[in-house]
Amino acid sequence: MPKSIYLSRTPFGWRGPLLLAVLMLWAGFAGSLAYAQQEEGITTIIVIRHAEKADEAGNSYPGLSAAGLKRAQKIAELLSQEAITAVYATPYQRTKQTVMPLAAAQKISIQEYSPIDEKAFKAMLESNTGGKIVICAHSNTVPVLLTYFTRTQNFTTLAEQEYDKVFIISKSNSGASSTLKLVVK
Repeated sequence: MPKSIYLSRTPFGWRGPLLLAVLMLWAGFAGSLAYAQQEEGITTIIVIRHAEKADEAGNSYPGLSAAGLKRAQKIAELLSQEAITAVYATPYQRTKQTVMPLAAAQKISIQEYSPIDEKAFKAMLESNTGGKIVICAHSNTVPVLLTYFTRTQNFTTLAEQEYDKVFIISKSNSGASSTLKLVVK
């Protein structure tokens, strides 16, 4: 059977071998990145806002709504293949509930932090050098964390209904950092 006919019968047609080559290159790159992260002390900081909160009249500190609980599961699934070394949440119920599925899946406890204490941010970084940490914050404290970890001022408060952003910061021992913003629907 001619090679071109064989390739056209694969699920990806002629793109099958190309896709395989790209996946192999990506796997090699991902392995190199993981090695570099450990060797050079690159710390990954994943900052999220708590998921959708419940609309509870008279309760200033509500937990998550059904949609929020669903989003918390999605976050855990999104990060399920990552070796998370620490999970942080503010003392509020909604931040803890957002990262609870992730912490349970990773078999680690949730550590509380103060969202306005820069010494706590520094301690998070120092105690997790070379690791991957997840920090759950609030609409007005996400920019505070991003500014602290990146040393840039181009972050604004998230809108009241903005729950779908995931910020990934890669920070080296030298202090250099890069930031990636994802939208998780």
